[in-house]
Amino acid sequence: MNCPQPSGAFTQISQSQISQIKESFTMLDNDRDSIVSSGDLEQMLTSLGQYHSSQTISDMMARMPSPLQFPSYLTAMSSILCQFSSKEELFTAFSAFDDDDSGQADIRT
Repeated sequence: MNCPQPSGAFTQISQSQISQIKESFTMLDNDRDSIVSSGDLEQMLTSLGQYHSSQTISDMMARMPSPLQFPSYLTAMSSILCQFSSKEELFTAFSAFDDDDSGQADIRT
């Protein structure tokens, strides 16, 4: 897929993908204030059982637009998704390893 500038990347993804991105944003926005804050990130990492320090949270926040609201989250996520191959391209590539058309690839070392 040919990705436009990040600000327009969301035009290259489907409505279904936008809905999934919105759902992931909602999961991150623990306090439901429409902004992903350091407290939201801390809660997410805790719920995943991940060790995190205040420095970890600060570093993560420094890499994100501030404030992180859905429009900027959508732009960032869609610019990443836009770089992936389509489902059909991936299926074709992986089917090259499915010698007997069983839906499985035999991997031997």
